Amino acid sequence: MSHVQLNQLTGAWTRSNIKYPDGHEDHTTRVYWLQGFKHYADIRLPAHRPMFEGVDSIAECNPSQIHYLLTQQGFAGVLHQHDQNFHWVRHIDFQPETGIRDIGKLTFTDATGHSMKEVGVDSPYEETWVRVDGQIEAHRDVLVMAAEGEKALLVVVGRHAIKVIDHRPPLIGAADLASLQAKRSAAELLDMEISYAQRLPDGHWLINASTFPWQEAGALFEHFSFADHGIDEVVEGPNPRRWRAVEGNATASDLFKVS
Repeated sequence: MSHVQLNQLTGAWTRSNIKYPDGHEDHTTRVYWLQGFKHYADIRLPAHRPMFEGVDSIAECNPSQIHYLLTQQGFAGVLHQHDQNFHWVRHIDFQPETGIRDIGKLTFTDATGHSMKEVGVDSPYEETWVRVDGQIEAHRDVLVMAAEGEKALLVVVGRHAIKVIDHRPPLIGAADLASLQAKRSAAELLDMEISYAQRLPDGHWLINASTFPWQEAGALFEHFSFADHGIDEVVEGPNPRRWRAVEGNATASDLFKVS
């Protein structure tokens, strides 16, 4: 095994396994982690999701669907390295604050940097990560954008993107979202979109996984344009949301195609 440096993590990763402190393991949750130069975004969707056919909003979900949505996870923020410890600082988090820091030790498990092991510091979990495209993507296009006046982040690495938008009022600390049901409505707990998308050969972006299941198979941006004064700003309509670049080596016009 070899030690990892922050600049070697840029790319798209998926988790193949996690072993929890109590010994049980999870091989089935769909997990995608996109790492820019510093900023990152992550989505985690448990298996055995109920059908959401005909559902277009949280308000239309039945109790079984609400129960599932409460178990989803995902977060976004900035990754810091301190020696061999990596600290995922969560600026936006689908689940409430638990008081446990997200710090892990990372080591590559092969000579090519294709697979990696993460061992928790504050909590003794073990995760196995694999690059989605099977190669180091440090040379790929990277763009991170934040939305003005909102808790929102867009991380794009190569042909992968994760969009995070949190519409909820601030959450209080708790073990998980489900434990807050008696204090908050479903909309107040679940109105946070995390959508993972891939770029198609024609240049459009299609959502493959989302905390809003009804968004899947749809476009990452339904309507958008580039701001008149710069190619590092995307205006998403019809009620304008302005995304501005905060990190990267690519511009919005490099990565997004206006229909």
